[in-house]
Amino acid sequence: MFCEKIRIVLAMKKVPYDIVDVRKDERKSLIEYTGQRKVPSMDYNGECVIDSTVISARLEKDHPGTSIYPDGASNKGLCLALEDWSDEVVIHANHAIRRAETPEARKKTEAEWDAHFNTLDQMYSGKKFIFDRMTIADISIFPSFTIFTLRSNTKFRRNIRTSTPSWKTCARR
Repeated sequence: MFCEKIRIVLAMKKVPYDIVDVRKDERKSLIEYTGQRKVPSMDYNGECVIDSTVISARLEKDHPGTSIYPDGASNKGLCLALEDWSDEVVIHANHAIRRAETPEARKKTEAEWDAHFNTLDQMYSGKKFIFDRMTIADISIFPSFTIFTLRSNTKFRRNIRTSTPSWKTCARR
């Protein structure tokens, strides 16, 4: 999810990049380079930059042409809060639903996801993006929810898709 977020930002900003699949060597090369296991990490002009939010902000600073933030301080603050919600809250919901082993646990995680989808439905109601154009909020949200819909069980996925029409529209983009 977080690597996809950075690929989208790099593409928006037309910054060339190479992908290194650290799974090939069980992340040994990543640990050697960064001192930790977290992805994405990036060799940015000889500097090791770690974390999708930090990498995105750095790319914005150095390549401001197509901004990943909306105009205005309050909109930017809200955008960053939505990025954080997606990166910190939704990721845990994603892990929880994948790890739910009992019917009760599954039901609880599905209710949590239903609440997240309802939130999305309200945010995207009648519009293509949360703000006037694609921002880091949309970029952060889309991979998380796309991965969820691909991994969740068919019945729950079908119920979510039919109950959230504006998110369905957004997810097709």
